[in-house]
Amino acid sequence: MPKKVLIVLGIAALLMGGVLAWYWQRNAYSREYMKLEILAPDAAVGGEEITYVVKYKNNSDFSLEQLTLVFDFPVGSVAAEGNQRRVTKELGDIYPGQEQTVEFKGRLFGRQGERKEAKALLWYRPRNISAKYEAQTSSVTLLSSSPIRLEWDLPGSAENLKEFDFFLTYDSSSDYPLSDLLIKVEYPEGFEFVSSVPASVGSNEWNIGLLNKGQGGKIALRGHLQGNLEEAKTFTATIGSWKDGTFLVLKESTKAIEVAAPQVLVTQKVNGSSDYVASPGDTLHYEVSFRNLSDQSLQNLSLVSTLEGRALDLSTLNASQGRVGQGDASILWDGSAVSQLQYLGPGEEGTVEFWVDVKDEWSRVNSREKNFIIRNTVLVQNTRNRFDVKVNTQLDLEQKVVRQLAETFENTGPSPPQVGIPTTYTVVWRADSRYNDARNVVVKASLPSEVEPTGKQTPQSAQLSYNSETREVEWRVGDVAAGSGTQDGISSVAFQIKFIPGLGQRGTAPQLVYEAKAEGEDVFTSRPVSVTAPGVSTDLPVQ
Repeated sequence: MPKKVLIVLGIAALLMGGVLAWYWQRNAYSREYMKLEILAPDAAVGGEEITYVVKYKNNSDFSLEQLTLVFDFPVGSVAAEGNQRRVTKELGDIYPGQEQTVEFKGRLFGRQGERKEAKALLWYRPRNISAKYEAQTSSVTLLSSSPIRLEWDLPGSAENLKEFDFFLTYDSSSDYPLSDLLIKVEYPEGFEFVSSVPASVGSNEWNIGLLNKGQGGKIALRGHLQGNLEEAKTFTATIGSWKDGTFLVLKESTKAIEVAAPQVLVTQKVNGSSDYVASPGDTLHYEVSFRNLSDQSLQNLSLVSTLEGRALDLSTLNASQGRVGQGDASILWDGSAVSQLQYLGPGEEGTVEFWVDVKDEWSRVNSREKNFIIRNTVLVQNTRNRFDVKVNTQLDLEQKVVRQLAETFENTGPSPPQVGIPTTYTVVWRADSRYNDARNVVVKASLPSEVEPTGKQTPQSAQLSYNSETREVEWRVGDVAAGSGTQDGISSVAFQIKFIPGLGQRGTAPQLVYEAKAEGEDVFTSRPVSVTAPGVSTDLPVQ
């Protein structure tokens, strides 16, 4: 090994040794000359006031001066004096052999079984030495219980998709008033919150505020579960408050509920299909079936169907044997009209039906609204079932022919056209999707034998092609966002054609471009969608 390297390593070792010696000497005073400890109970009830006794003793043969004590209450504590978790006290000097104590009173809060650690740090300076030294210690107190009671009142089981009520009760046994309390609830997967009393913040938080000793309350909740038969679903609730940017949990409660089989199985078909996809202008024929899955007969049942969706034309709602609600979109059937609702034996089944139209078109609230559905919520035997029918988008295709368009190319030739003389025109296509995003959109149209494209188009980035054998012009539009043209901003294309009339077309208005057709796929429904635009002749509007 080179000599220089050995020298460097030696110097580094000496420096490290010096640092370690300094650190040992600095803390030797802490270990040998200053004894520091915290006397506190091993366990305490949450909210109970306890006293921390910090004891310190000078074990040296000389005075220790300028003592400064820093005491940190555990997280979640409330100090008897002031609201600061950290308390700093100037203690003066302490003589050889002298022992002194300082007391700190506070209340500990947290969940049962939580370990609460208090810390003490004592700075001092030995007489005739300029450097300051420190001694540290800590003490842990176990929270044996919480002053808050938080309990679930949940049934042992709930039918799949059947609404049920449950409760959360709470109260305080703390002598100290608890403020800014907040209850949070974590719902299991498959649970849908419906309502609560009192009302929640969002769907899972309740501001409780202040609780004095003996005060409490109850939260009534309603919702429904969806899951596999006999699957356990766990609800978790916590109560606490925000302290220094951290949510301090005072009590946690969990309870599980089992998913039970419903007494009544409800199914739906629309136009004979269980997965029907509607289109604008459709007439929908609903068949709602119900079957008794229990081993007991069911009597005096009622069935309520409630429709939602802006795509519906509710003025066309027609329910066979059902009563349509006034001013809403609900239909009621009972045993007076449907015998199976009057008496439904084990395994027996009944069906109700109704008809409603989908609008040809409807407005959107904003440019981001898309993916429209029609929802039917069926309530029977207190079991709520929800069925959604997706609605296809409507493609729009505009085809027009113009002589002059400022933002495109210049056209030439006589107008009206003359036999044997070329006249050029501009064909403009625009494709849009009204309600959902569309993908792989393609526009096609054929040209008469007297018409040929000149090759001019705008924008140049548009994927436009011409097949001379089939005489078909094709525009690969690509992805079209709902209500906003294509995603890359190309919502239209223009291309130039040349028309040379023949003798047989004298005195007529020949076709310049035949019917155009746009085809694509609805991204939301995964179903094909298409639309056509009529052909255009030389009989053009005056420009």
